[in-house]
Amino acid sequence: MSSYYQYAEVRKFDRLKEVISELSPLLDKQIDLLHSYVKVQKLHYSKVKDNLLKPLPLKWSDKVVFRTYDGPFMISHELERLTLEERLKWYHFSKMNHVPIGYDVFIQYWMDGKRTVEDILELIFLETGAYHQEYAIEFLDLSLKLGMVKVVSRDTESVKRDEEKIQ
Repeated sequence: MSSYYQYAEVRKFDRLKEVISELSPLLDKQIDLLHSYVKVQKLHYSKVKDNLLKPLPLKWSDKVVFRTYDGPFMISHELERLTLEERLKWYHFSKMNHVPIGYDVFIQYWMDGKRTVEDILELIFLETGAYHQEYAIEFLDLSLKLGMVKVVSRDTESVKRDEEKIQ
């Protein structure tokens, strides 16, 4: 806020200086509240992490996931390429898991070619408070089947090459 105040001082914006002076204490309170909230969230996370974050199935334990397209995709649009039975199976599975709308977008967001599936799920949990490992694994299996993602082991040479491209 001090830089805004200095700007108002230089430009002779007296009303802006008044507003900054009035709002600075409120902003300081908001910052303090945010710091308190972060401390509580960290404490909460440390308590639930071990109970909530289950080990991944072996198939996914060391895997890094890449999107085959830059942006997120709508899985519902891609389902048209599956058989009716496969589509119904997915619809039933996703409905029964009560996953928040947009959870698959969070999964895709963190698929940057650097993070393992476990890392992705942990980041989603930190960001949203939601943890749906079974859904994520089914989503990734389906996305892999549809060719929307690529999967490699964390220690493979292709991961190293792709990380170089990303940086």
